Amino acid sequence: QQARLILTGEYRDGPRSVPPSAASRTPQSTNTIAWLPGVDESRWLVIGTPLNSWLIAGGERAPGVAVFIHLARHLAKRVREEGPLPYPVYFAATGGHEILQFGLQRFLSCVDPELVGAYVHAGAGLVSRGYNREAGTREPIPRNGVHQTRTLSISENPLLRLIANPPFARPALQPLFDLPPVLFNPGESRVAWQAGIPLVSIS
Repeated sequence: QQARLILTGEYRDGPRSVPPSAASRTPQSTNTIAWLPGVDESRWLVIGTPLNSWLIAGGERAPGVAVFIHLARHLAKRVREEGPLPYPVYFAATGGHEILQFGLQRFLSCVDPELVGAYVHAGAGLVSRGYNREAGTREPIPRNGVHQTRTLSISENPLLRLIANPPFARPALQPLFDLPPVLFNPGESRVAWQAGIPLVSIS
């Protein structure tokens, strides 16, 4: 099934306005879905990342997309060399992120949540550099290390937490706030959580 979200509006001049040439186009947002075969089709693993934002968002979106592509290439190579994975893996690069995560909602509405063993979310700016902003200045000032607001969310699933906690405990990945999916993290992770799907999300 295919879903298309179309937003309409009017062009307004201002300090953050888009060029008139862009304003005349009808915006669209799409999902891109890929799949790798697995032996046991009674449980799926879904790996997802959103592709868009309201404004230019290289530092926000690019790290999640890079991790997403790396995982897809790594698992595809494993399938070529060793055959099907233990479980099917679906890759969902979703649109409509800023519209209440519409892309992920649409994808999950097309599958049976009971089949999804876990959803892994590669979120916003998960390995972005940290910046400071001083009062009275507009340009951010780089600082050493990663930014300080990354959050790890793992649903109430003891087995999933047992698997996911050790890799993210390494000093190179700190600081990392560990919060339940439904608290202070209203993005893509909440969509899967509300569907009753176990999840690991870092953003």
